Amino acid sequence: MPFAAHLGVFPLPVAGESRNAPPSVDDIARVAAAALLNPARHAGKSYRPTGPKLLSVVEMAAVIGRAVGHKVRHVRTPLWMFYKAAKAQGLEPFLLSGLRHYFQDHDRGAFAVGTPNDTIRELTGKDAEDFETIARRYAALPQSRQSVGARLAAFARFMAVPMLPGFDPATYDRAQKQPTPPTPHLALDDADWKASHGIKDSVVVHSPLKMAFA
Repeated sequence: MPFAAHLGVFPLPVAGESRNAPPSVDDIARVAAAALLNPARHAGKSYRPTGPKLLSVVEMAAVIGRAVGHKVRHVRTPLWMFYKAAKAQGLEPFLLSGLRHYFQDHDRGAFAVGTPNDTIRELTGKDAEDFETIARRYAALPQSRQSVGARLAAFARFMAVPMLPGFDPATYDRAQKQPTPPTPHLALDDADWKASHGIKDSVVVHSPLKMAFA
């Protein structure tokens, strides 16, 4: 959000046309709390909370632009550069390691499968927050408030990203001795995942662009 607010860019290593129905972290927390408050009802079940509308990354950038008061464009960032920026912001290595798969699934369209849904309303009794509500909340945070000084500081951070230490997920995984599936698949290439999401091979349409843990 600070880069969007101060520089007008929304940098993410995903294709602009790939879509998702992003929920707010507040709604995710409310779903988790509802499940924990009534464990007998929810035992053995899994839920995927989503926002109320399927959006492309380009559409998300436009919504963020309305929240910050000026045009914002999506910039597809190379994964190596994204890792540098994310590491500098303190994201945990375990999360960074998995994100490379997340972005591939996103580009393939896996996050658009089965969305939007009514999970948030069913478990909490309230409608899911829309993306603009989420964006405006983040746009109101101190680090997103616009000024000449804040813009210069954001520009300096942006220009420094290529010189920051990087992150190698393969090296990290080897050091953690994490088990690796013998034949790993992205979501839309996995028969069990497709079956669990009600997808038949005859109706799967792969994007010409480039994974979900949904």
